[in-house]
Parts: sequence; C-alpha cells; structure tokens
Amino acid sequence: MKIAVNMGPIIANIATDKPLFRFYSGGVISTPACGTNLTCSVAIVGYGHDVEGHYHKGEYWIVKNSWGETWGEKGYARIAIEEGDGICGINLQTSIPFTN
Repeated sequence: MKIAVNMGPIIANIATDKPLFRFYSGGVISTPACGTNLTCSVAIVGYGHDVEGHYHKGEYWIVKNSWGETWGEKGYARIAIEEGDGICGINLQTSIPFTN
C-alpha cells in the first residue's frame, strides 16, 4: 500500500462508529478499540513515522476524512500501520483508483 500511496490517494473503508474515532482530535490512533465495523470511507494520502511511537515501528497512515476541518487534525487523522485487519479495519477494504 505504501508503493500505491506514493502514486496517489488510496480509498479505504474504516470503522468510525466508536467514540475513539468520532471524537478524535489529534495524535496517532494506535489502539484497536475502534473495531472493524466499516462505516465510512477515507482517503489514505500518505504515511509517516513517529520516532517515539509505541505501535508498529512508529509508522502511521495519514488519512483525509470528509467530516470537515473541525474534526481531527484539520480534517486529517494519523492511524498506526498494523498488519492483519489494521487499526480501525483500515486494511480490510481498500481501493486504488487508476486513470488512463
């Protein structure tokens, strides 16, 4: 997915129905407490690395949500990169748009 996001955004369905995500205001979401009930689509627009992170190698996805700039970090969130289902189920349903 990192290779794909270097070429453009990836669309991912994620779990947003838990307070952890709904009331997110900043930082890296690194706990699976948001579950895997996929309720919303976001755009994965990049990734980064937090040297002080206590999650998988400190890596995180940068995601753009459609809830406006008052949510999260001016409309964006950072979600820890994990194997399997991923945090908030981010690895379960992804789409890579292609153009001619």
